[in-house]
Amino acid sequence: MGVHLSPTIDLGIVTMSWGPLLIVALFTILLVRGAKLSATVGNIVTVINIGVVLFVIVAGFSYVMAEKYAPCIPETIPASGQDTTDVLKQSLFAFVGY
Repeated sequence: MGVHLSPTIDLGIVTMSWGPLLIVALFTILLVRGAKLSATVGNIVTVINIGVVLFVIVAGFSYVMAEKYAPCIPETIPASGQDTTDVLKQSLFAFVGY
């Protein structure tokens, strides 16, 4: 029932799929119509992309386990004296991650 369409177009030695052909045709028409319409479509696509990224971030918060971050923050070690080299050593090791 219905019309059977082949998913590809054979043009001699070149075989093309319908999907990419239609996408290229759509963007060609969009560019021919003008920059204002093209900018509007670009803005819509950007908003959709930002929405997808925000959805992934919000959905990812449900997978965060706060108890796994507790040992990542080391306890502070007071400096042994008033010497500035001890403070610099502690700051250097804290920066490097040792």
